[in-house]
Amino acid sequence: MAKFSELIDVKWLTDLLESGKSVGEITKILEEKGFELGEQIESIEDLEGDVIHEGDLRILPECPMAPLRSGIKESNSGELPASFKSVTESYKKSNPNSAGILHPLCIVHQLIRKTYGMSNDEFFEQVSCRSTSSGEIVTSEAGLVMSGLSENEAKDMIKDKACMYFVGT
Repeated sequence: MAKFSELIDVKWLTDLLESGKSVGEITKILEEKGFELGEQIESIEDLEGDVIHEGDLRILPECPMAPLRSGIKESNSGELPASFKSVTESYKKSNPNSAGILHPLCIVHQLIRKTYGMSNDEFFEQVSCRSTSSGEIVTSEAGLVMSGLSENEAKDMIKDKACMYFVGT
């Protein structure tokens, strides 16, 4: 089981995403959380759970944010907060190379992964993400370039998985 659900409090995350803070402020808080979590774990697998290694790529069979997403929905009458869409859209506008995200939990996940990597001399770049509810797959141009994959190759690699990212040093 991925430890995101153990290390990040659902109420804290929901309150942050609905706080009305700017995307820049939310991003800074999430980066700080990433460094904090980086000190609590020994490897990225400790944070994300099972990971499939394919050369410089890591593929997650299941989304480590799914338990948090469920918790947020349960605490909000079975719905995701309205802010989910607006936070995602604002983040994408402020971060043009962030196309590999579907919703704010992708932002949380990727920022924490990147900041964990920075504190451990590793580099992580998102390649693609698949929605477990709709099956929609999004890709990041920067991740595709670094991985050497085409968009179709990336989509094929995660068609029944959750997430794929590039690892460098």
